[in-house]
Amino acid sequence: MSDERMEEAIVSNKKYVLACVRYEFLTGKPVYEAYQSLCDILGDNVMNYPDFDFWYYRFSNGNYELDYDRSKDPPPPELVDIPDLVVDKIIGNFDWTARCLFRKVSKKCRLAADRPHVINEIEFKVNPDWIYLTIDNELLAYQNFRRGSCRIGTHLDDGIHAFMHLLFEFGDHAHNDFSIAIGNPNVQIKKLWIKIKDCDLQERLSTFLNSLDHYIHVESFKMEMDKSETSLDTFYVPEDEIEVQDEVLAILSRLKPGILKTIELRVFDWDWKMSTNELARTEQWLQAKEITIDDFQIDVDIDSLLHFNKIEVFVEGISGEEVLKLKNAFLDNEQFEECHINIMGTYMTAETLKALGTEGFPFRERTVMINLHLNSLIFTKI
Repeated sequence: MSDERMEEAIVSNKKYVLACVRYEFLTGKPVYEAYQSLCDILGDNVMNYPDFDFWYYRFSNGNYELDYDRSKDPPPPELVDIPDLVVDKIIGNFDWTARCLFRKVSKKCRLAADRPHVINEIEFKVNPDWIYLTIDNELLAYQNFRRGSCRIGTHLDDGIHAFMHLLFEFGDHAHNDFSIAIGNPNVQIKKLWIKIKDCDLQERLSTFLNSLDHYIHVESFKMEMDKSETSLDTFYVPEDEIEVQDEVLAILSRLKPGILKTIELRVFDWDWKMSTNELARTEQWLQAKEITIDDFQIDVDIDSLLHFNKIEVFVEGISGEEVLKLKNAFLDNEQFEECHINIMGTYMTAETLKALGTEGFPFRERTVMINLHLNSLIFTKI
């Protein structure tokens, strides 16, 4: 009898197949390795893995007979039969990549993966050829590899751990993964950090945010704007500065007012400038408690800062009247902590002293200490 006919004879007889399963068990191979060995010999369709697993572990318990009738057994449990509490515990041990893969298995898995959970930090950094997405210390790097394709790398402490090559435009894949996190209304994000190096690359993100029917739960928001190529000339003055307030507003306006406590804005390019007049009118700004504006390229109105508990900003100048407004607002605010006003150029100390009605620094009035250190005007709760 030829090998092919012998294989057909075995596969067509259930007992012969089970005898082969028993043989694979007796070789001492692990269950999945034994299953692969059986399929290599008799074909992939000889037996499905759950059936092989049943007989393998039946033999491991000393039950070697082949006549056992499984028709009276209850149907084996499947993933959909696992209690939600158990599924939740399983997902609780997943990193972000595993969670994204698990939610694609079935509707039950997707619902479980999207149940309320907390993400401590998300960083989304967009460059023309790379996009970096970090979720709770798990970093994914999306590279514009070839036209119409991308490769995704996972980064660990020792550098790039692995790469996958995919036939997707790299921006599409990165924004899709990012949208899974921020688009889930059940996710609570402690800190969201977005860094954009090209305004054109943010259009896709803004379009997605505008499509959401809910606010995003974010407690701390940081956004940096930086061009891909920046002049290294210290005295470089751009002919026409590009206003980027709308880019920030598109994101800030989708964060949940009252939940958002901290706002941090940075612009690292002389070609770009940012006004804050529209930002300061949003409920997100008005209900936040801490503000950091870490660049002279950002224009901020002192009046828009009076409600914050903690402030660090850079300004081109400040009048004695504005200093007086700050002092009075902080005296009336029981939650006030500290304020650093970093002033560009020469500071008019005499005007400030006159407005405050004092002869020098440090100056104390009730619960607020005011001091001038170099070009920084500092208010501190005491």
